[in-house]
Amino acid sequence: MLRRILVSGLTAGVVAGISVSIIQKARVLPLIYAAEVYETVSKGGVSAEAGLLRVAGTVSANVLVGVGFGLLLTAAFAIYGQNMNTRRGLCWGLASFAVFFLAPSLSLQPTVPGMAAGEIGPRQVWWLFTAMATMAGLGAIVFSARVWLRAIGALLIVVPHIIAPPSPHGVDVVPPELVAKFGASSLATAALFCVVLGATAGFIYGRMQRTTAENGHA
Repeated sequence: MLRRILVSGLTAGVVAGISVSIIQKARVLPLIYAAEVYETVSKGGVSAEAGLLRVAGTVSANVLVGVGFGLLLTAAFAIYGQNMNTRRGLCWGLASFAVFFLAPSLSLQPTVPGMAAGEIGPRQVWWLFTAMATMAGLGAIVFSARVWLRAIGALLIVVPHIIAPPSPHGVDVVPPELVAKFGASSLATAALFCVVLGATAGFIYGRMQRTTAENGHA
């Protein structure tokens, strides 16, 4: 089982990381570079260039994040215990998008350089709390047959947004339309990442499951 988790998680992570890097290069990074121009001009500086090393760093970071998420996802497959396939993996990928990206973004907008934001520490704490609460809430709603547990699950999803993240401070130096475009592009890219990750992991994990069953091994 450990081999199944590692192979499917690592492979899916690399595929998702490279795939999302291609989309980011075309749709997200240009928005970041444009925002950096506004930010540096407002400070009287010179904007950083989008060099090859910077792009390579982005790809490497995406692959590392993909591998991390991939291993977490395939570990969840193993705990869940059901036979996996591409469709089920895709559903898990969409759930991951809801937990780690969509739910936090409802109250904590993706930030671009030059945009007013709260302190990074409290923001990260709120993001982690929101992700964990949403994960627990969705789990209760999907896997519990008891109405009261499902009600608690729904409450868990709502609570972080009642508490609300730290308020931003400072002044935006980037145009509102660029901020909105960046937020939409970031979420769309994250959705693609999770879909590719889940579908790929589900396909590989399920295929290895079936091979193991056919060979008569546990």
